[in-house]
Amino acid sequence: MKKLMILMVAVMLVTVVNAQNNKRTSAFNYFKNGKLDKAKEYIDPTIENPSTMNVAKTWYYRGNIYLQIALTDNAEYHALDPNALEVAYQSYKKVLELDDRGEYTQDVMHNFKVIASNFFNSGVGRYNEGKYMEAAKDFQHCYDVSKDINVTDTTALSNVALAYEIAEQTELAVEKYKELEQLGYKNPMVYNALFNIYLSKSDTAQAEVYISKGRSLFPDDYQLLIGETNLFLTRGQNEEAVANLIEVMGHRL
Repeated sequence: MKKLMILMVAVMLVTVVNAQNNKRTSAFNYFKNGKLDKAKEYIDPTIENPSTMNVAKTWYYRGNIYLQIALTDNAEYHALDPNALEVAYQSYKKVLELDDRGEYTQDVMHNFKVIASNFFNSGVGRYNEGKYMEAAKDFQHCYDVSKDINVTDTTALSNVALAYEIAEQTELAVEKYKELEQLGYKNPMVYNALFNIYLSKSDTAQAEVYISKGRSLFPDDYQLLIGETNLFLTRGQNEEAVANLIEVMGHRL
């Protein structure tokens, strides 16, 4: 009787495993035939079942399905998950954790590029719509995904900082601008932005730090020159202000 019970349990386990594998295969077939709703329906349970949740192929199929949900022009399919791009990204990251043989690595890296590009485009769209916090989130996702393929996308990160600044989330903006500075991002807008943010907080000491750095690195930048001139005027440093004004006039000639 004991042997019979053990045999019955083994049969049940095989049945469960086969059922989950069949769901994964069905998800793949629906995906190939463009039936993204059914593909999603069949792939979702497989990431929670012990027999399939630790298999790279499961997450690879899930990443592919959700990436297509994010990219499809079919409004009905696109509405299946408003965060499909993020789900695809997280799925592919799981693939890399589980794929010991590197079977899917090349495809995942390619799809990371696609995901980063689409996060960037989404950020531009939301920025143009005045949805600055949502734009900042998208640009940050683009930056993070790009790092996974060993690309430091300073353009995306500068857009994060700018979106936060316009949204008046100054602490977050300062954090991102300083991150850009640490990365060696050579753009006067970083120093001009930090100068203006600190000046708006009446922190003239920090404002001076960043206007001085900016002027040293970019002596011909007009905005930094104007900023430094205004700082001199507020401090009553008239000689320095006059010298800068002469330089300003030189820029206009």
